[in-house]
Amino acid sequence: MFKILCAVVVVTSACATTKAQSDSSNAKNAAADVVKVNGEAVIGDRTNCAVTGETFIVKADSEKYVYEGKTYYFCCDGCLDDFKKDPAKYVARIHANAAK
Repeated sequence: MFKILCAVVVVTSACATTKAQSDSSNAKNAAADVVKVNGEAVIGDRTNCAVTGETFIVKADSEKYVYEGKTYYFCCDGCLDDFKKDPAKYVARIHANAAK
């Protein structure tokens, strides 16, 4: 009887662990769908290019530019060049899109 009871406890514990892992995995997948506002995003986040609006994942080697204390990320160096010409224009666009 004791062996059967122990087996039931072990199986139940394994199911709880699997469910917790599954719930954790689902939370990570849901978080992966979140797009952070550019200027608030960090490496590993999904954000939109400050110039084109293209969604991408920020990587350590992503093009970036610090403007007014915030780091903005770009999908390519061409977008970085455009941003540098008129950062206020693009930051205003980012804020307008975030307000929607």
